[in-house]
Amino acid sequence: LDFDGVNGKFAHAFFPQYGGDAHFDDDEYWDEANNYEDSVNLLQVMTHEFGHSLGLRHSEIHDAVMFTFYGGYNLNFALHQDDIDGIQALYGGPNDTYTTPTPTTPAPFDRCEDGTLDAISHINNGHYYAFRRDYAMKLSSRGVYKSTKRIDEVFPGVPGDLDAVFTWPRTRRTRSRTFFLKGELYWTRKSDGKITGPRSIECGFEGVPSNVDAVFMDGTDTIFVKGDLYYRYIRGDEALPPVNKSSTRWRKLPDGMDAAFYHPHLRHHYFFFGRQYYRMNHYSHRLSKKYPRTLSKWWLKC
Repeated sequence: LDFDGVNGKFAHAFFPQYGGDAHFDDDEYWDEANNYEDSVNLLQVMTHEFGHSLGLRHSEIHDAVMFTFYGGYNLNFALHQDDIDGIQALYGGPNDTYTTPTPTTPAPFDRCEDGTLDAISHINNGHYYAFRRDYAMKLSSRGVYKSTKRIDEVFPGVPGDLDAVFTWPRTRRTRSRTFFLKGELYWTRKSDGKITGPRSIECGFEGVPSNVDAVFMDGTDTIFVKGDLYYRYIRGDEALPPVNKSSTRWRKLPDGMDAAFYHPHLRHHYFFFGRQYYRMNHYSHRLSKKYPRTLSKWWLKC
Protein backbone atom coordinates (compact mmCIF):
# COMPACT_ATOMS: atom_id res chain seq x y z
CA LEU A 1 0.00 0.00 0.00
CA ASP A 2 1.07 3.57 -0.59
CA PHE A 3 1.99 5.15 2.76
CA ASP A 4 3.87 8.41 3.25
CA GLY A 5 7.57 7.61 3.39
CA VAL A 6 9.85 7.67 6.44
CA ASN A 7 8.61 8.99 9.80
CA GLY A 8 5.00 9.46 8.84
CA LYS A 9 2.30 6.88 9.35
CA PHE A 10 3.97 3.61 10.35
CA ALA A 11 1.08 1.22 9.84
CA HIS A 12 -2.66 0.70 10.05
CA ALA A 13 -5.03 -2.20 10.66
CA PHE A 14 -8.69 -3.06 10.12
CA PHE A 15 -11.09 -4.26 12.78
CA PRO A 16 -12.12 -7.95 12.76
CA GLN A 17 -15.43 -7.35 10.98
CA TYR A 18 -13.47 -5.92 8.04
CA GLY A 19 -10.95 -8.75 7.80
CA GLY A 20 -8.39 -7.70 10.42
CA ASP A 21 -5.61 -7.09 7.87
CA ALA A 22 -2.62 -5.04 9.07
CA HIS A 23 -0.30 -3.08 6.75
CA PHE A 24 3.15 -1.71 7.56
CA ASP A 25 5.11 1.02 5.78
CA ASP A 26 8.09 -0.59 4.07
CA ASP A 27 9.92 2.76 4.01
CA GLU A 28 10.35 2.85 7.80
CA TYR A 29 13.59 1.73 9.47
CA TRP A 30 12.16 -1.25 11.33
CA ASP A 31 14.30 -2.54 14.18
CA GLU A 32 14.06 -4.90 17.14
CA ALA A 33 16.30 -3.15 19.67
CA ASN A 34 16.59 0.52 18.66
CA ASN A 35 20.02 0.01 17.09
CA TYR A 36 19.65 2.84 14.59
CA GLU A 37 18.66 6.49 14.73
CA ASP A 38 15.08 7.08 13.55
CA SER A 39 14.36 3.35 13.72
CA VAL A 40 10.90 2.10 14.70
CA ASN A 41 10.42 -0.88 16.98
CA LEU A 42 8.66 -3.56 14.99
CA LEU A 43 7.35 -5.53 17.98
CA GLN A 44 5.73 -2.47 19.59
CA VAL A 45 4.01 -1.31 16.40
CA MET A 46 2.90 -4.84 15.45
CA THR A 47 1.42 -5.41 18.91
CA HIS A 48 -0.53 -2.14 18.63
CA GLU A 49 -1.83 -2.87 15.14
CA PHE A 50 -2.76 -6.48 15.92
CA GLY A 51 -4.69 -5.09 18.88
CA HIS A 52 -6.85 -3.26 16.31
CA SER A 53 -7.11 -6.48 14.27
CA LEU A 54 -8.52 -8.17 17.38
CA GLY A 55 -11.03 -5.37 17.94
CA LEU A 56 -9.33 -2.94 20.35
CA ARG A 57 -9.67 0.81 19.85
CA HIS A 58 -7.24 3.48 21.00
CA SER A 59 -6.68 3.99 24.71
CA GLU A 60 -6.42 7.32 26.51
CA ILE A 61 -3.77 5.90 28.86
CA HIS A 62 -0.29 7.01 27.81
CA ASP A 63 1.49 3.82 28.94
CA ALA A 64 -0.95 1.46 27.24
CA VAL A 65 0.06 -0.41 24.09
CA MET A 66 -3.13 0.88 22.47
CA PHE A 67 -2.34 4.55 23.17
CA THR A 68 -2.94 6.67 20.07
CA PHE A 69 0.70 7.60 19.35
CA TYR A 70 3.95 5.67 19.11
CA GLY A 71 6.13 6.76 22.03
CA GLY A 72 9.49 5.49 20.85
CA TYR A 73 11.48 2.41 21.84
CA ASN A 74 10.53 1.01 25.25
CA LEU A 75 13.10 -1.33 26.81
CA ASN A 76 10.47 -2.65 29.26
CA PHE A 77 7.71 -3.01 26.68
CA ALA A 78 4.71 -4.94 28.03
CA LEU A 79 0.93 -4.90 28.00
CA HIS A 80 -0.68 -2.37 30.32
CA GLN A 81 -3.57 -3.50 32.51
CA ASP A 82 -5.84 -1.35 30.35
CA ASP A 83 -4.83 -3.43 27.29
CA ILE A 84 -5.48 -6.66 29.19
CA ASP A 85 -8.85 -5.46 30.45
CA GLY A 86 -9.84 -4.44 26.93
CA ILE A 87 -8.96 -7.74 25.24
CA GLN A 88 -10.54 -9.79 28.03
CA ALA A 89 -13.71 -7.73 27.73
CA LEU A 90 -13.87 -8.85 24.09
CA TYR A 91 -12.74 -12.47 24.40
CA GLY A 92 -12.98 -13.36 28.08
CA GLY A 93 -10.35 -14.12 30.70
CA PRO A 94 -8.23 -17.29 30.97
CA ASN A 95 -10.84 -19.10 33.09
CA ASP A 96 -13.95 -17.89 31.29
CA THR A 97 -16.15 -20.19 29.24
CA TYR A 98 -17.75 -19.11 26.00
CA THR A 99 -21.10 -20.20 24.65
CA THR A 100 -21.71 -19.82 20.95
CA PRO A 101 -24.79 -17.59 20.58
CA THR A 102 -27.82 -18.89 18.72
CA PRO A 103 -28.16 -17.10 15.36
CA THR A 104 -31.08 -14.72 15.26
CA THR A 105 -33.10 -13.50 12.31
CA PRO A 106 -32.78 -9.74 11.74
CA ALA A 107 -35.90 -7.81 12.62
CA PRO A 108 -37.95 -6.86 9.55
CA PHE A 109 -37.48 -3.29 8.44
CA ASP A 110 -40.51 -1.00 8.24
CA ARG A 111 -39.41 2.25 6.62
CA CYS A 112 -42.62 4.07 7.57
CA GLU A 113 -42.58 3.04 11.21
CA ASP A 114 -38.88 3.89 11.50
CA GLY A 115 -39.13 7.14 9.55
CA THR A 116 -35.44 8.17 9.82
CA LEU A 117 -32.26 7.93 7.73
CA ASP A 118 -28.59 7.18 8.31
CA ALA A 119 -27.48 8.55 4.95
CA ILE A 120 -28.78 9.60 1.54
CA SER A 121 -27.02 10.33 -1.73
CA HIS A 122 -26.98 10.38 -5.49
CA ILE A 123 -24.89 7.34 -6.51
CA ASN A 124 -22.47 7.29 -9.43
CA ASN A 125 -24.65 4.75 -11.25
CA GLY A 126 -27.28 7.45 -11.84
CA HIS A 127 -29.64 6.36 -9.06
CA TYR A 128 -30.58 7.81 -5.69
CA TYR A 129 -30.53 5.82 -2.46
CA ALA A 130 -31.45 6.43 1.16
CA PHE A 131 -29.82 4.22 3.80
CA ARG A 132 -31.11 3.00 7.13
CA ARG A 133 -29.62 0.23 9.27
CA ASP A 134 -28.82 -2.68 6.89
CA TYR A 135 -31.07 -1.45 4.09
CA ALA A 136 -30.80 0.66 0.95
CA MET A 137 -33.99 2.33 -0.28
CA LYS A 138 -33.98 3.24 -3.95
CA LEU A 139 -35.55 6.61 -4.78
CA SER A 140 -36.72 8.19 -8.00
CA SER A 141 -34.84 11.14 -9.48
CA ARG A 142 -37.28 13.39 -7.61
CA GLY A 143 -36.70 11.64 -4.31
CA VAL A 144 -39.76 9.38 -4.09
CA TYR A 145 -39.43 5.86 -2.65
CA LYS A 146 -39.33 2.95 -5.12
CA SER A 147 -37.97 -0.20 -3.42
CA THR A 148 -35.90 -1.62 -0.54
CA LYS A 149 -33.03 -4.14 -0.55
CA ARG A 150 -30.24 -5.05 1.82
CA ILE A 151 -27.22 -2.80 1.38
CA ASP A 152 -24.90 -5.74 0.66
CA GLU A 153 -27.21 -6.88 -2.15
CA VAL A 154 -26.95 -3.54 -3.93
CA PHE A 155 -23.41 -2.63 -2.91
CA PRO A 156 -21.48 -5.86 -2.17
CA GLY A 157 -18.99 -5.52 0.68
CA VAL A 158 -20.48 -2.31 2.07
CA PRO A 159 -21.71 -2.68 5.69
CA GLY A 160 -24.92 -1.47 7.28
CA ASP A 161 -25.38 1.31 9.84
CA LEU A 162 -23.47 3.78 7.68
CA ASP A 163 -22.50 7.23 8.92
CA ALA A 164 -22.67 8.96 5.54
CA VAL A 165 -22.66 8.44 1.77
CA PHE A 166 -21.64 10.99 -0.86
CA THR A 167 -20.60 11.15 -4.50
CA TRP A 168 -17.89 13.12 -6.23
CA PRO A 169 -19.10 14.00 -9.75
CA ARG A 170 -17.00 13.38 -12.82
CA THR A 171 -14.56 16.10 -13.86
CA ARG A 172 -12.37 16.49 -16.91
CA ARG A 173 -9.53 14.81 -15.02
CA THR A 174 -11.28 12.33 -12.71
CA ARG A 175 -14.13 9.85 -12.88
CA SER A 176 -17.12 9.89 -10.59
CA ARG A 177 -16.83 8.02 -7.28
CA THR A 178 -19.25 7.27 -4.47
CA PHE A 179 -17.99 6.91 -0.90
CA PHE A 180 -19.58 4.99 1.98
CA LEU A 181 -18.37 6.00 5.45
CA LYS A 182 -18.62 4.09 8.71
CA GLY A 183 -16.62 4.79 11.85
CA GLU A 184 -12.94 5.11 10.94
CA LEU A 185 -13.32 3.46 7.52
CA TYR A 186 -14.72 4.08 4.05
CA TRP A 187 -15.53 2.10 0.90
CA THR A 188 -15.39 3.43 -2.66
CA ARG A 189 -17.65 2.63 -5.61
CA LYS A 190 -15.79 3.38 -8.81
CA SER A 191 -17.40 4.40 -12.09
CA ASP A 192 -17.14 0.81 -13.40
CA GLY A 193 -19.20 -0.42 -10.44
CA LYS A 194 -16.30 -2.04 -8.61
CA ILE A 195 -16.32 -1.46 -4.86
CA THR A 196 -12.99 -1.25 -3.05
CA GLY A 197 -12.06 -0.94 0.61
CA PRO A 198 -12.29 -0.61 3.43
CA ARG A 199 -9.66 2.07 3.86
CA SER A 200 -8.89 4.42 6.72
CA ILE A 201 -10.65 7.82 6.57
CA GLU A 202 -7.52 9.28 8.11
CA CYS A 203 -5.50 8.09 5.11
CA GLY A 204 -8.00 8.88 2.37
CA PHE A 205 -9.34 12.22 3.64
CA GLU A 206 -6.58 13.98 5.53
CA GLY A 207 -7.87 16.18 8.32
CA VAL A 208 -11.35 14.62 8.39
CA PRO A 209 -12.48 12.98 11.68
CA SER A 210 -13.97 9.53 12.04
CA ASN A 211 -17.60 8.85 12.98
CA VAL A 212 -18.99 11.82 11.04
CA ASP A 213 -22.69 12.70 11.27
CA ALA A 214 -23.30 13.70 7.65
CA VAL A 215 -21.53 14.68 4.42
CA PHE A 216 -22.72 16.81 1.50
CA MET A 217 -21.30 18.58 -1.52
CA ASP A 218 -20.99 22.37 -1.60
CA GLY A 219 -19.95 23.23 -5.13
CA THR A 220 -16.77 21.25 -5.76
CA ASP A 221 -15.94 21.04 -2.05
CA THR A 222 -17.09 18.35 0.35
CA ILE A 223 -18.52 19.31 3.75
CA PHE A 224 -18.08 16.81 6.59
CA VAL A 225 -20.29 17.44 9.64
CA LYS A 226 -19.50 16.20 13.12
CA GLY A 227 -21.50 17.76 15.92
CA ASP A 228 -21.28 21.55 15.62
CA LEU A 229 -18.11 21.41 13.54
CA TYR A 230 -18.07 21.65 9.75
CA TYR A 231 -14.96 20.47 7.86
CA ARG A 232 -14.51 21.73 4.30
CA TYR A 233 -12.51 19.23 2.27
CA ILE A 234 -10.91 20.36 -0.98
CA ARG A 235 -10.76 17.50 -3.44
CA GLY A 236 -7.21 16.32 -3.96
CA ASP A 237 -5.92 18.32 -1.00
CA GLU A 238 -6.95 18.17 2.66
CA ALA A 239 -9.61 19.41 5.04
CA LEU A 240 -9.42 23.01 6.18
CA PRO A 241 -9.55 23.63 9.96
CA PRO A 242 -13.10 22.98 11.23
CA VAL A 243 -15.53 25.86 11.60
CA ASN A 244 -18.30 26.06 14.19
CA LYS A 245 -21.78 25.91 12.70
CA SER A 246 -22.67 29.29 14.23
CA SER A 247 -20.30 31.04 11.83
CA THR A 248 -21.47 29.25 8.66
CA ARG A 249 -24.39 29.67 6.26
CA TRP A 250 -25.94 26.58 7.91
CA ARG A 251 -26.22 28.26 11.33
CA LYS A 252 -30.04 28.26 11.28
CA LEU A 253 -30.21 24.49 11.05
CA PRO A 254 -30.89 22.62 14.30
CA ASP A 255 -28.34 20.41 16.05
CA GLY A 256 -28.08 16.67 15.56
CA MET A 257 -27.90 16.25 11.77
CA ASP A 258 -28.42 12.64 10.65
CA ALA A 259 -27.92 12.93 6.89
CA ALA A 260 -27.55 15.49 4.12
CA PHE A 261 -27.00 15.73 0.38
CA TYR A 262 -27.11 18.05 -2.60
CA HIS A 263 -29.64 17.07 -5.25
CA PRO A 264 -27.96 17.87 -8.60
CA HIS A 265 -31.22 17.89 -10.56
CA LEU A 266 -33.48 19.75 -8.13
CA ARG A 267 -30.54 22.01 -7.16
CA HIS A 268 -31.36 22.09 -3.49
CA HIS A 269 -29.55 20.91 -0.38
CA TYR A 270 -31.53 18.61 1.92
CA PHE A 271 -30.75 18.15 5.63
CA PHE A 272 -32.31 15.39 7.72
CA PHE A 273 -32.90 15.51 11.48
CA GLY A 274 -34.74 12.56 12.99
CA ARG A 275 -38.14 12.32 11.29
CA GLN A 276 -37.95 15.77 9.69
CA TYR A 277 -35.95 17.48 6.96
CA TYR A 278 -35.09 20.97 5.73
CA ARG A 279 -34.44 22.30 2.24
CA MET A 280 -31.96 25.04 1.30
CA ASN A 281 -31.65 26.81 -2.04
CA HIS A 282 -28.27 26.12 -3.59
CA TYR A 283 -27.85 29.66 -4.93
CA SER A 284 -29.37 31.93 -2.27
CA HIS A 285 -28.40 29.67 0.66
CA ARG A 286 -31.78 30.40 2.21
CA LEU A 287 -33.90 27.79 3.96
CA SER A 288 -37.15 27.17 2.14
CA LYS A 289 -40.41 28.25 3.74
CA LYS A 290 -42.91 25.73 5.16
CA TYR A 291 -40.09 23.53 6.41
CA PRO A 292 -39.29 21.29 8.21
CA ARG A 293 -41.43 18.60 6.65
CA THR A 294 -42.04 14.97 7.55
CA LEU A 295 -39.42 12.73 5.97
CA SER A 296 -41.55 9.60 5.65
CA LYS A 297 -44.41 11.41 3.90
CA TRP A 298 -42.35 13.21 1.26
CA TRP A 299 -39.46 10.79 0.69
CA LEU A 300 -40.54 7.30 1.78
CA LYS A 301 -44.06 7.25 0.28
CA CYS A 302 -45.77 6.59 3.61
